[in-house]
Order: sequence, then C-alpha cells, then structure tokens
Amino acid sequence: AATGRPEDAYTVGRITAAEARAVGVHWIFAPVADVNSNPDNPIINVRSFGEDPGRVSAFVEAYVRGVEENGALSTAKHFPGHGDTLIDSHLDLPAI
Repeated sequence: AATGRPEDAYTVGRITAAEARAVGVHWIFAPVADVNSNPDNPIINVRSFGEDPGRVSAFVEAYVRGVEENGALSTAKHFPGHGDTLIDSHLDLPAI
C-alpha cells in the first residue's frame, strides 16, 4: 500500500501464488483485510493496507485477484473490527 498502487498488490498476489504452487501449497492465508482504525493496535497497525476502507478494499481485491488468477486460493483475514483493538491477539483475546 505504500506505493499507492493496487496493481502492485496484484503482482505480489501473483508471485505469492506462483511460489506457493511451486512447493505444493494451493491455499494462501492472506491478505490482511483489516482497516487500521486504531493506530495504537500492536498487530494490525503495520500489517494493514491502511486506514481508509475504500483504499484497503482496493488493495485486498487486487491481491486476491492476483492469487486466484494464478491458480491458488486466497483467504482474507481477520474478523471484522480487529483493526480497532488495543492488544496483541496472539497473546490475549481482544474485545471489539
């Protein structure tokens, strides 16, 4: 998202699918579709495509298309609203 170009997300999805398929993996657990609505979030903060829902959806759509048009499955994650938590969900259960 730093480039501001969803087509770059497509390229990353395409390459990810090709690399994964080369080693027998056909399902990609990406992209992160969370909107970074809380800049203090220790997990989503640097993993999100951004703070704007429209921008995030454009990048998510491009990444998923890149994966799926190149022979793999994509699963967007996490639970809606995860971007507005304050704790590391790998260590504790966040409240939304």
